[in-house]
Amino acid sequence: MFSNGAFTTGSPLHGLYAIGIFSILTPLLFQVALGADASPRMAWVAPATSLLGMGYLWLMTSGFDPPPYRGLTQRIALLPAFGWYTFAALELRRVHARR
Repeated sequence: MFSNGAFTTGSPLHGLYAIGIFSILTPLLFQVALGADASPRMAWVAPATSLLGMGYLWLMTSGFDPPPYRGLTQRIALLPAFGWYTFAALELRRVHARR
């Protein structure tokens, strides 16, 4: 939260820290923690989610995110980032039920 106060809303660095980075790292760290126990679906969904998040952060910091639609694009970018938690929970439940 400190970075959001240091870099105000108009700055492209505002969204680069805190939740933006953690929403990218969480699927990858989850994948690393599962290791060989990860399902094949989890093995491609986790990196894909992180790459989508990295792509959006790159668009935002490089200025390609159009200012009039910035709020809309942020919400669209959050769909895979937060939808991943639901996918991970359902996938773990499915794998655990098979054992």
